[in-house]
Amino acid sequence: NIDITAEIARNKKPSVFGESSDQHPSWSHEGYRIDVSYINDNILVCSFPPTRSDVYEMKRFMDDKHKSRYRIVNVCEKSYDTSMFSTNMVTCFPTPHNGICSLTDLWNFCEFTDKWLKEEDTNGVLIHCQMGTVVSALLVSAYLIP
Repeated sequence: NIDITAEIARNKKPSVFGESSDQHPSWSHEGYRIDVSYINDNILVCSFPPTRSDVYEMKRFMDDKHKSRYRIVNVCEKSYDTSMFSTNMVTCFPTPHNGICSLTDLWNFCEFTDKWLKEEDTNGVLIHCQMGTVVSALLVSAYLIP
């Protein structure tokens, strides 16, 4: 059994995507400027990429680590330009920041994730919400429940 909230908290650095600032210092993961946490080999979570360069960095990380066998799931109410990704690489399930989503949206997320991950063993999915914790933890926990 995985304690998803503890796993995210343990791996999470005190930062989000973005340029260095007093409020959110940038940090890197294996040479990438990204705050990603691996839940398992195929499921990752991170915070929302606020700038185009952060979206590019997220893409660079996923391309390098997961080749073309990944999907990004944006569960923020905000969106960003996804034109640098191939068609259907980014899917949106807008969820309020407080993490309260409808059961239909929760089901649709789990169904999408399950279908993609079962298609091939090497497939990966990166889920991101505003800070990469509350909403991501809720959705990943729901998906991981047998």
